[in-house]
Amino acid sequence: MYCQNRVIHRIEAGDSLYQLARQYHTTVTELILLNAGVNPYNLQIGKKLVICPGEGYEAPDAPQNPGNMPGGNPGNMPGGNPGNRPGGNPGNMPGGNPGTGETPGMNPADGGAEIAGLREAMRLAWINHVVWSRLYLISAAENLENADDTLMQLLGNVDEITAVFANNYSPAAIQQFKELLTEHVQIMGNLIEELKKEETEEYNHILPDWYENGERIADFLSRQTAAYDRQELRDMIKNHLDILREEIEGWFEGDYRKDIEAFIRSEKEILSMANYLAGGLLAR
Repeated sequence: MYCQNRVIHRIEAGDSLYQLARQYHTTVTELILLNAGVNPYNLQIGKKLVICPGEGYEAPDAPQNPGNMPGGNPGNMPGGNPGNRPGGNPGNMPGGNPGTGETPGMNPADGGAEIAGLREAMRLAWINHVVWSRLYLISAAENLENADDTLMQLLGNVDEITAVFANNYSPAAIQQFKELLTEHVQIMGNLIEELKKEETEEYNHILPDWYENGERIADFLSRQTAAYDRQELRDMIKNHLDILREEIEGWFEGDYRKDIEAFIRSEKEILSMANYLAGGLLAR
């Protein structure tokens, strides 16, 4: 992941990925992706994390000159300028356009930035969905104290996903979408609870409801966006559920290799689905 202004944070007592994500205006997902092997439940004091601060983050003031760096200037970097980057410009990116941060060849008139932004938002929202689903699986299965907070974060991801569609769907449609996605999360929680109680019969009884909810999500999206193929969406969502089911069952079976491999596949598949969904909105 490319990042121009990355920082290195040394973990201190009391740090958590959630707290660090808020501090640096980023997400837990990005912290995990930037730091391979980090255990979100067991951060090691003294370990260094690579962090790519998000928009709005301001580094702590240093007791130096107005440029905040030896020999600095209003650009806040040696040899800097109002672009805040060495050799930068008002576009805040090397070779950028004034005030937009766009790269060369990206003409604001053609909506290039908006297209790229929608695609990135769609991909991030859905990758957050599979990451928080996994974190909730682990928290709930192992009765961790953060299980309720993790569930709230997963449910909050429903708003993150639907926000990407908000400029294309009516408020009533967005509300219906939220209800369908919330039902998806709630059923997943019920499945996890039944496996915790070793109630496999009830687990198998609930499973069809999960898949039926997935079909309703696909049908809803295909009605809202003409570029979406109903059956193709049904197949994509069913594949997502199949992989997530394999991940859940692998965990409770103690087959952690199966569980991990399913999670890796789920990341790849969800990004493919996100690309499809973004493409359909852009085709409207």
